[in-house]
Amino acid sequence: MRDVPTAIGYRNARIALMFRSLRRRNYRMRVTTVMTPINCITARGVTIVATVFSFSIAKTVRIKKYHIFNRPYSKEEYERFLADAKLDTHEGVEAMRKKFEAFAETQPKKYAEIYNSVGCNGDYIKNAKNCSYCFHCYESEDSKYGVHVWRNAKDCMDVDTAGRNAELVYNSMNSGIDISHYICSSLCWTCSFMEYSYYCFNSNHCFGSVGLRKKDYCILNKQYSKEDFEKLRETIVADMKKREEYGEFFLASVSTFGYNETAAQDQFPLKKEEALKQGFKWEDTTRGTYGKETVKWEDFPAEIDPTKTVFACIDCSKNYRVIPSEFAFYKKLHIPVPRLCPDCRHARRIGNRGPNHLWKRACSCGGSSSKDGKYKNTVAHVHSDKPCPNEFSANVPPEKNKMLYCEACYNAEVV
Repeated sequence: MRDVPTAIGYRNARIALMFRSLRRRNYRMRVTTVMTPINCITARGVTIVATVFSFSIAKTVRIKKYHIFNRPYSKEEYERFLADAKLDTHEGVEAMRKKFEAFAETQPKKYAEIYNSVGCNGDYIKNAKNCSYCFHCYESEDSKYGVHVWRNAKDCMDVDTAGRNAELVYNSMNSGIDISHYICSSLCWTCSFMEYSYYCFNSNHCFGSVGLRKKDYCILNKQYSKEDFEKLRETIVADMKKREEYGEFFLASVSTFGYNETAAQDQFPLKKEEALKQGFKWEDTTRGTYGKETVKWEDFPAEIDPTKTVFACIDCSKNYRVIPSEFAFYKKLHIPVPRLCPDCRHARRIGNRGPNHLWKRACSCGGSSSKDGKYKNTVAHVHSDKPCPNEFSANVPPEKNKMLYCEACYNAEVV
């Protein structure tokens, strides 16, 4: 029997594999940050920070302004720093990124972003209760092993996106708006008692159905009376249970996409041999175009219109374009045109955000300083000069050696 984290990864990978990764379509322009400044006033500085660094440039600082690497400056000095940093250029951004990454290694990080929540573990959780092993979880209760569990979701397990009054959802993805009793299904909204169904709306009591609207008591899209439906469903479920299939998501063989094309590869990366061994497909054809760029970055002059130019990614060499509304966004924030393609930008954001996985960790506070000596505490903690005994679950693997503080030690430093 698989251990819990492995079982969760395998199950969620299969869920994610069923449909083409949204990152190449809807998600690629989203700005996702690891930590964002709260109630900050300096809009230009904050936006640059959130977009470029995914951190506040003044880490572990609250209710402050005009701070650079945690040190206070006058407004004039702060503005001069921004001007000298040349954050409207690629070179300026990359230089500042390296400085900030080095600085961040010397500062404690809270073990998880969990706020106003009780009995929860995971990351990016807010206003939740009894949600275990959940990520990006908001206003939810009594759920387990979920990603994007939000807006009054209750009693959900093994889900990827369930919300807006979703209740009693199991081993499914992309479901919401007043749904309940929802098993091994996807993209069924405002439905109840749905099993092994896909893309149905305002329907109830359906099994193995696709694309239905306002239908009830259907199996394989065929309408039945309530009595006939219940009898046939009972027969089908009993047969599936004999084969130990009922409760498992759709087989990997049903997917028309290669494992490496999907969102599963983001969170549960596999090599080709591993994916094929587990029954997944693999796509060897390289996606995108290459060698069609109309300008090289080293020859990129300021007077060229980026919206009429084809660029090549500096990481993967894939070609990409910048649309007018996107360029207007960059101009408004005084930041340079990105030199990474949308897929590589997405991968970097996902990497900064951390995996949807938890490891047991111990607080890095060693008493008067961090255990590695890189950070000196600013106040005395409740454990005095002894190492903090607290342990927790975090989405940072032990081999990364990140400085993680428990909530009590972190709050002592920043509140």
